[in-house]
Amino acid sequence: MIAGIGVDIVEISRLEHAIEEHGDRFVNRVFTRQEIDYCKQVARKAERYATRFAAKEAARKALGAATPVVALSWRDVEIIPSTEGAPQLQFHGRAAELIKELKITRSHISLSHARDQAVAFVVLEVE
Repeated sequence: MIAGIGVDIVEISRLEHAIEEHGDRFVNRVFTRQEIDYCKQVARKAERYATRFAAKEAARKALGAATPVVALSWRDVEIIPSTEGAPQLQFHGRAAELIKELKITRSHISLSHARDQAVAFVVLEVE
């Protein structure tokens, strides 16, 4: 059964601007070390950052569909590649507590980007 869904779209230029203006301070506040390492592997890093930013927002919305989301850190939701390279969600801190409280058993995520925008869709399931 679906417990929550969330979708978000981000302009890639918005993330480029935030990274240019605030640099590592912004990146380290929003993204985990593993996400940063993954994003740094390509020339157009902002695309990967924007896609992960959208995913974090989509996951927050999916969690909020089931219960009000309070005091979630950006780094409480992490997007990492599976062993096959597909994106998967990991939850930490308050997000992990909510996942446990809500008895979420599975999470699904889909990411995509075009030249100017990045989008993410998240579905959370309970048995």
